Amino acid sequence: MAEHGIVGGAFNVTKQESTVAKFNFHNTPLLKSTASFYYPKSSTLDFLDIKDVAEQTSIALIIDYEYGEQYEALKYRYNEVRVSTQHQIIELLKTGRIDMAIMFDEVAKFTLEELNLPMNTIRKGHVNHVSDIYVAFTQKRDVSEKISLLDSGLQKARQQAQ
Repeated sequence: MAEHGIVGGAFNVTKQESTVAKFNFHNTPLLKSTASFYYPKSSTLDFLDIKDVAEQTSIALIIDYEYGEQYEALKYRYNEVRVSTQHQIIELLKTGRIDMAIMFDEVAKFTLEELNLPMNTIRKGHVNHVSDIYVAFTQKRDVSEKISLLDSGLQKARQQAQ
């Protein structure tokens, strides 16, 4: 909706080449978020880095989420299974219908808790990437004042926290 100018901005977007082409961003990130590799509980896979993932590996991901510049450069090698919810990713991992997934760690934890599933229902692997998280503002209308206000507020909040 932000990409098409229906809304002024969208929360929880990473700033990378693919998103900078579509959105305007503020300067100060809201927060940092870590995303890791996740596997079915019984899987023996354990990749250290996305470049180590074998070709044709099936990877579950959320539609329109970003998974880091390195993933973007290599994604042609993998069989992506794009879904709309974290619940679907957990179910695909639980049933072994995919080889792995990439999920933001706090989101994975929250989703497992929401489903009343223990953390060991799936197996967490190494970190794929750490992202700065932003509000992505539309390029379809003038939002420069909103961007400026957000940056100003974030800078004040950080100064007060010190």
